[in-house]
Amino acid sequence: MAVENGKMVLASSKMKRNHFTCPACSQTVFLRAGSVKMAHFAHAKGSDCVASEGETREHLLGKKQLFNWAKRHQYKPVYEVYLPEIKQRPDLLIKIGRQTVALEYQCSPISLTRLQERNAGYRKMNIKVWWILGAPYRHRRLSNFKVAQFTQFIFNRFDLLFWNTTEERFSYGQQYLKIDFYKKKVQQTMVETSFNATNKKY
Repeated sequence: MAVENGKMVLASSKMKRNHFTCPACSQTVFLRAGSVKMAHFAHAKGSDCVASEGETREHLLGKKQLFNWAKRHQYKPVYEVYLPEIKQRPDLLIKIGRQTVALEYQCSPISLTRLQERNAGYRKMNIKVWWILGAPYRHRRLSNFKVAQFTQFIFNRFDLLFWNTTEERFSYGQQYLKIDFYKKKVQQTMVETSFNATNKKY
């Protein structure tokens, strides 16, 4: 997203090349659109803006699909709102009832420290966050560390949350080991989880 004549606009290969500015830092951004890369706005090289992170085609496509998904469900999605109080910019903000939810579509590596910092920022503003994993995470076996890092309590249970850009839908499915620490002997039970987004309220 960028600002054009005081209004927020979404990058499109059909739009004219005009003067666009970044909604976070007000610096000039440039429309990038061609036959290879998806249309997007880019800062000048060397920009120190918090919003100047490079994005892959997977990430750009996934965000647009998630926006359309949220719009179909009347969750009032908004792209990349910059939150100056915590200096964060979620990929999408949606409203489910009275609750504001940040959607973070994660396609690149992120450290546990950085993830915890972002979660703390959202908690400070009473915003729930869904970490949604992209193809780089779906196409390889996740380590136990990564499973623990991205497991979250959504839909009243613990889940890993993925977005499939090919099928344009959420996908779930992970085995968890339930351990009862209240008994003298540790009992381990495998809990199978699976979920089809089309069958759920959300």
